Amino acid sequence: MQASRIYTTKIFDQFQEEYEEYQGAFIKYPNECHSACEYTVEIFGDTQCTVTANLLDDCLSSDCQKFDTFGILCSHALKVLDVMDVKLIPYKYILKRWMKNACNGRVQDLHGLTIQINSKSKFTH
Repeated sequence: MQASRIYTTKIFDQFQEEYEEYQGAFIKYPNECHSACEYTVEIFGDTQCTVTANLLDDCLSSDCQKFDTFGILCSHALKVLDVMDVKLIPYKYILKRWMKNACNGRVQDLHGLTIQINSKSKFTH
């Protein structure tokens, strides 16, 4: 529900594919420690991936690097969030460029000054 309210339609469709894969995922080898936990996540009948959850700074990293490459969480990371009882996508993993209201923000130049944009110009569209 959260993703459908926040993401654009195209990104939500991609996220939904990851969510459907997550439902067939299982933790094969949990390796828990104090500051970081490492999980080997396998998608039923498919490949496996290692996800590291750093508990000190609430960061996830996955071997498949889907978030680093495409900007959405992979099914492996979603499974680890579920195991950690996190029910909402942490906002640090929702990139502004994929949000429905992304164009409502101010545009700034390299010096942090607000740029006035004419929304009717061909360049803006």
